[in-house]
Amino acid sequence: MEPRRHVLGPVTVFRIGFGAMQLPGPGVFGPPRDRDAAIAVLRRAADLGVDHIDTAHFYGPEVANELIQAALHPYPDGLALVSKVGAQRDASGGVLRYDRPAESRTERKKGTKQCWLAHR
Repeated sequence: MEPRRHVLGPVTVFRIGFGAMQLPGPGVFGPPRDRDAAIAVLRRAADLGVDHIDTAHFYGPEVANELIQAALHPYPDGLALVSKVGAQRDASGGVLRYDRPAESRTERKKGTKQCWLAHR
C-alpha cells in the first residue's frame, strides 16, 4: 500500500517529514553538540525518502538552515524545505515575537538565502 500524500502549498508530500528543530544545540539554541552527526542525520533522512523538512530561521538561530544547506545542497529533486516565520531569538535564546508583515518578509528572505534557495 502506497503511503498517502498531501498537498502542502505548491507541492505534494508524504504526511510525515523531518523536523529540523532538534538539530541545533540544547534549547534549540547554538550549534549542535556533534555537527557531523547532525549532517549525517539529514543525509540519512533524504536517503530514506523524506520529501520535506520543516525548519525555521530562528532554530539556532540560523543553525538548522545552515546544517540543511551543508548536508543536502544541491537539493535532491522532490525535496521541499518548509519554513515558518514569526519569531526571533535574543542573545540568551529567548523567543521574541517578530510578526509584523515587514518582519515576516524579512524572515522569509533570510531563510531562503541561508538555504541557498531562490527568493520567491
